[in-house]
Amino acid sequence: MREIAISTAFDDWVAPDLYSPERNLMRSILHSAFADLNRGVNERRDAVRYLLDDSEYYLYSFRSICAHLGLCPTTIRRHFGLIREVHEARMAA
Repeated sequence: MREIAISTAFDDWVAPDLYSPERNLMRSILHSAFADLNRGVNERRDAVRYLLDDSEYYLYSFRSICAHLGLCPTTIRRHFGLIREVHEARMAA
């Protein structure tokens, strides 16, 4: 299921667009964050922090990238099991 979410999120089946380097960069940022979820503790922590951040002001924030690529951040978070972490983080605050 996670592989489907990754493919959907950054369009593995679509070749890089030479006329849209920003879109290619956004896809690469998501790919890197998804890969970091399966790496060491520090990488996972940073990836989770990035994927759970709701800021839309930073050009390459998770929510901004999702908006630009037409993706649902909640769906992606659910696929990676991060919805529970969102709830736990809000309860701890």
